[in-house]
Amino acid sequence: MRGGVSKQTHITAGLPESREGWPAAVLSAVEPFSMGDIVETPPLFYYADPAYAVWAATRNYTDTSTGPEIVDAADVAAPFGIITTQTCDIGEIGARRPAKPWITVSPVYNMVHLDKGQRKEITSGRAFLHLVHVPALSRSDSEYFVADLRLEVPVEKSWLVGRSPIKGFDSEEQQSAIGKRVGYIRGRPAWAEVVVETVQRTVLEILERTKKADKGLILRVMQQVDEIGARSDSMLLPTTLRLGFFLSDSADEDVREWCQSVADEVRDRCLREGLTVQDPYVTSLNECTVATHRMYEPVPLMRFSPM
Repeated sequence: MRGGVSKQTHITAGLPESREGWPAAVLSAVEPFSMGDIVETPPLFYYADPAYAVWAATRNYTDTSTGPEIVDAADVAAPFGIITTQTCDIGEIGARRPAKPWITVSPVYNMVHLDKGQRKEITSGRAFLHLVHVPALSRSDSEYFVADLRLEVPVEKSWLVGRSPIKGFDSEEQQSAIGKRVGYIRGRPAWAEVVVETVQRTVLEILERTKKADKGLILRVMQQVDEIGARSDSMLLPTTLRLGFFLSDSADEDVREWCQSVADEVRDRCLREGLTVQDPYVTSLNECTVATHRMYEPVPLMRFSPM
């Protein structure tokens, strides 16, 4: 209802009562799409107050006296977008009453201006975690397409009618990395800075040192250490900390020794910050109970590559 008052009180109330109530063209249009698929000419809009603009598009949009409004930034929209909605939520195949009328799309820009070092960091996933290289769109020297996950635009599924998915990746494995990256970004724990400094960065530094010193060991570590976690009395105001190393059943002795050396170095750094570190918990996932495993927040290590 444009410009008026709607009697609709929540999203579900505005949906068709059954699958048959959805436009057949929409149900057909969504079927071929998957998370990570590319679409052409996606919209770009967001809500902002131009009086306190942060992004250039907001500053250039309108008179600052109008107050908060929807910024239609079509003039700086990307040529492509990437679907960040889970595949099962796009098609809702088999759902008697589909309940999710929107998908989300992030812009995909040609960032050919980046130097080789920056491209390497993005392609490897070791830095600029909000940026994901889209290789199948980058086929010439004048193309280096990157999905920017800092912005997701909601688009009703009706927008997909008449559109076909473009494959931006060369394999399903590459494309599945989108879901992992979105999940990683959203799933990062809200840790105190001292935990980030003394745990995450210490572990990353040790991984890099090990890679340089012993290529065989670092490969075994990556194969046999399924996860490194941290448990604290408070993730925001911690006083005590414990590391958990969850290994494969056949973990080598030198891998277990490496885990202990990591814990020792973390302990030394934490002591200087007034943080007490308990002895590490080292176990295999098969021996560890689910309840115990859930006590530990995974230490984000996506930025590290053993190669």
